[in-house]
Amino acid sequence: MNKFKTIILITIAIFALTSCGTVKNELGFGDKAGLTYNKLSVSEKDIDADLKQLETNKTFTDQFSDPSQPFLVKGKLSPDIKATWVNIQLQILAIKEARIAAKLKITDADKKTAEKNAKSFFASGDEKADKKIWDGFSKSFKDRLISGLSQEAAFSRGLETPSDKEIKAFYEKSCPNKLEVSHILVATEAEAKAIKSELDADPGKFEAIAKEKSTDTGSGAQGGDLGCLVDGAFVKEFENGAKTLTPGQISNPVKTEFGYHIIEVSKLSPVSDKKDQIIEAMKKDTSEQAFQKVTEGTKDAKIKVSKKYGKVQKDEQGIPSIVKNETKTSDVKKDVPVSTIPNAVQDTVPST
Repeated sequence: MNKFKTIILITIAIFALTSCGTVKNELGFGDKAGLTYNKLSVSEKDIDADLKQLETNKTFTDQFSDPSQPFLVKGKLSPDIKATWVNIQLQILAIKEARIAAKLKITDADKKTAEKNAKSFFASGDEKADKKIWDGFSKSFKDRLISGLSQEAAFSRGLETPSDKEIKAFYEKSCPNKLEVSHILVATEAEAKAIKSELDADPGKFEAIAKEKSTDTGSGAQGGDLGCLVDGAFVKEFENGAKTLTPGQISNPVKTEFGYHIIEVSKLSPVSDKKDQIIEAMKKDTSEQAFQKVTEGTKDAKIKVSKKYGKVQKDEQGIPSIVKNETKTSDVKKDVPVSTIPNAVQDTVPST
């Protein structure tokens, strides 16, 4: 994945309005509007200042070197990149409107989360380069970035924590068989048979062996835990092998396209054992629904954008976005939910 796409994927919110003490500035009417969304706006002054910061941060721009799809054209952001930044601001204004409607105030905790994400926004994997990029931006630029990220942080924080009853119902519904499955994945049948022999002698070593030897490092770090045994969630050979087991039983090697599996099935863990994970999953679902509702609201929003940044265009579902002026209708991306706007935005960004 190229670096600019990675930057955009890290967060769904950037460059909203700087927090101000007056209603006039909070709504963005302090200067000529470059972008308006219903009663909210971003000034041309702030947009131009943000674009200038991106253009002149050499450590940042040096990361993009493909001449066929330039980040800069004659020292200025390319039309694609410029439209991308303004389009993200459009999504942020939609989230900000929802945050205000929900009467959610931005807290210090939201700002701290936003600052952390703001720094991560430009992360390239090189700590020295990342620090140089961040230090190369002006304070006002950083403040606007943190302000934008705070909008999403506050809106997400405002989602209600489910009750114990809701948590239990969600957990049981997501695992109708009331069985969980774990595995140890290795490359060869010989390795799998050796592990099976070791487990026949001491079944209690399953988690330790998974952590040490499983080539599926994600589940391996969790002792081989794959979660609920849900119909259709696994490849056919694996699912068939798992369904022949009773709780506590360990399978012989099962071959799939991924390698050889040693599978263990167990009874569903108590809710208390996985409460944090369940809440996280529930909040993710709730968040997606909340942001999708915001997305639907954009269809009827009154949106204006300065011609120098691009134009407003709707996709087949009626979702508006900012595109460069020469973009044709057939080029507009479909299904652009605010909750996943970075995934959609990356498609408008040239590969580097």
